[in-house]
Amino acid sequence: IQLRNPDGTLAFKITEIVPDSVYTNLGIQNEDIITGIDGKSISDLNEVMTKFGRINELEQLTIDVQRDGSKVTLDYKFSQ
Repeated sequence: IQLRNPDGTLAFKITEIVPDSVYTNLGIQNEDIITGIDGKSISDLNEVMTKFGRINELEQLTIDVQRDGSKVTLDYKFSQ
């Protein structure tokens, strides 16, 4: 679910995660709110979808989420 922050940036509330999807493999949980990727705020949905669509090409990824009212940073390093 797309959410608009007061500053105009976007966040995305995750619901109904499909088992074995990219989200479950990254440890993202239902009700997490993705607030940033790679240390940057999100400005549009295409930016997020492109990043997740190219995940096999990435060496690293950082996702900022709000989980149960707390900020959590998920850091990943991928071997190519």
